[in-house]
Amino acid sequence: MVFLRVIPSFKDLECFVNLPGDYPCTKIQMDYQKPSSKAEPFLLKTEKKRDYSIPVTAKSEEPEPEVTNEKSKVPETLKSFEIP
Repeated sequence: MVFLRVIPSFKDLECFVNLPGDYPCTKIQMDYQKPSSKAEPFLLKTEKKRDYSIPVTAKSEEPEPEVTNEKSKVPETLKSFEIP
């Protein structure tokens, strides 16, 4: 069992280790190991440029409907209304 008031008093590189199994919780102190300069740095891959444009499709082959007489398309119920 570890008391919370003990943890803030730790020096650098000191910690408690609790391993699975029948092993007791143990306080350990590690030595600093300078990293070797042979290791390659971790670099993130550049993000691919995203294209959010809408593709333009070819114009359909259907002919546009011809507009003949606009008044003939108005329903009979609306013909009785007058627009001031």
